[in-house]
Amino acid sequence: MTPYIRAISKHVPSRRVSNNDLSKTLDTSDEWIYSHTGIRYRHIAGEEEAASDLGIQAGKQVLEKADIQASDIDLVIVSSSTPDYIGGLPPTACIVQNALDIPYSGAMDIQVACGGFVYALETGRCFVQSGAAKHVLLVCTEVYSKILDWKDRSTCVLFGDAAAACVISAGEAGQTARLFKAALHSDGVGAPFLLRPQGGTRKDLDVHNNKSYLFMNGRRVYQFAIQAIITMMDMVLDMHSLSLDDISYIVPHQANQRIIEAVAKRENIRMNKFFMNIDEYANTASASVPVALADMQEKELICPGDLILVVSFGAGFVAGASIIQF
Repeated sequence: MTPYIRAISKHVPSRRVSNNDLSKTLDTSDEWIYSHTGIRYRHIAGEEEAASDLGIQAGKQVLEKADIQASDIDLVIVSSSTPDYIGGLPPTACIVQNALDIPYSGAMDIQVACGGFVYALETGRCFVQSGAAKHVLLVCTEVYSKILDWKDRSTCVLFGDAAAACVISAGEAGQTARLFKAALHSDGVGAPFLLRPQGGTRKDLDVHNNKSYLFMNGRRVYQFAIQAIITMMDMVLDMHSLSLDDISYIVPHQANQRIIEAVAKRENIRMNKFFMNIDEYANTASASVPVALADMQEKELICPGDLILVVSFGAGFVAGASIIQF
């Protein structure tokens, strides 16, 4: 059987925060943020909303859109680097599974930060390809607003909250939204450059400082991201004997528009080949690529037969790329 995406949906919080809103409490401006990142807005979860709350809403929508019963789901995968509970104990996937009344399925979290969608997509694809599961519910949900220092303008302006979900099913050859084998990569040398320094077993939480907030070495992340996108695109295209000319759209992780512009310039790729929606949502970590895919479908940008290359990267450092044929 051929793994394919049966449906995809997104859910974003209703609270929409502009750059001008942030400039009221930070020494920054709309012009500076937009010119350096491509971001104008971000959606922020409510005080009582956790990652599972956003993910449950995305999951409900996608099950309805896929016209599938909750009882048909064999496995729930949740990708989140902001899980409901520290260390994913218990797994956020179990909370989502219970809320959606999915009986007896497996449930597991994948924590690969911003690279999580491609890793989780490949995991779901492999379960379906092997016959271990017929239908997999994949949820990417992030609430970075909970782990940001809102006084640190170098990080807090970059992120937003969102969730997206898809159903991966077994279908016949030629099925719409067919999944190709992904290319995955990691480089642990980059681990210190994007992390939450305290709150795990390496260094316990100290409530008297702010080390539980996200830390990012922007320059090192920027340098890695550019090369990672180029490398992963080349790798997945070579894997399937394709070229960029075969690809209708590239959907990258929505981290910073400057990163994509640098890739486009270096590889001589026109910018309109990349789909970007970072201006509205900011960086929503592992949710960013599936949110973008859901947006593209809503805008009817994807035509039957289109090959879409998705590429993500994140803390670890990790990176991955996959191809979807719609």
